Amino acid sequence: MTIPFDPSIFPARWEEHHARQALTAWRESKLTIRAFGRLHRVQQKRLVRWFRRLGAIAAPARRASRSRPSPPSFVELVVPEPVRPAQQDPFAIEFDGVTVRVPPIFEADALSELLAVLRC
Repeated sequence: MTIPFDPSIFPARWEEHHARQALTAWRESKLTIRAFGRLHRVQQKRLVRWFRRLGAIAAPARRASRSRPSPPSFVELVVPEPVRPAQQDPFAIEFDGVTVRVPPIFEADALSELLAVLRC
């Protein structure tokens, strides 16, 4: 819905409701404040001054969303365990005639399961 805007009926000194009407018309026009001022023969300074005075109340929706930060929220952060530098040589385990070479970084549970399989 476009609000008709005729600043010629406004008094020389605007009141708040005049400014609200002008800013609403500007917002709906989707023009820059300079282009809107030229089109309607309204001083850009006046529009900017009222825009600042009225603040977020008269701010366009696209600008109001940027000016208001979103409320803080928390996100779970999972930090992987640090990778330790590998030693130069793996070590070997001999078990029932089978040699198992184990890298310096290994999971004890996995090695335990492997040895259990070899026992069978």
